Amino acid sequence: MIQRGETSEGKALLFSMGEQYFALAVEEVDRVLRAVQITTLPDAPPHLLGLMDMGGRQVPIVDLDRRLGLAPRSIGIDDRIILTNRPKQMGFFVDGVHGVCHFEADHFTSAEGLFPQLEHCLTGVGTWQGKTVLIFDCQRLVGDFMDLSMTAPEDNKESVVGASA
Repeated sequence: MIQRGETSEGKALLFSMGEQYFALAVEEVDRVLRAVQITTLPDAPPHLLGLMDMGGRQVPIVDLDRRLGLAPRSIGIDDRIILTNRPKQMGFFVDGVHGVCHFEADHFTSAEGLFPQLEHCLTGVGTWQGKTVLIFDCQRLVGDFMDLSMTAPEDNKESVVGASA
């Protein structure tokens, strides 16, 4: 988890979805892959897009757009899949991965007290090349989301971040 002025060696994976930028601490990321076809599941909860075959092992791919309250989008050949290793291995599609960056203390604001309603998933806010970056704790962001797999769609939690234009 990224904390003020430090991460595992101060590094975070920067990615975008739509016009918004996000980051995860590098220790939460297993790998980044090119978009591949996934297998959809009948009667799956709305946040579960399907499964991806990783050498015979099936990895769930979740709809992070839905979790973040972003507009639904088509998955394109230029998209990427970020595979996480926390709380368990799973993946999600993103528009782009912009590399690994470091948020210096003077370019990072802790979510504690700043966004009390988002402290359950947001670690803080950073700045990268003049852009605002929402920095998430992957386990907190998707952990409870994955636990909703048996919940009826109308019972699912609302998104955690509204889309901005």
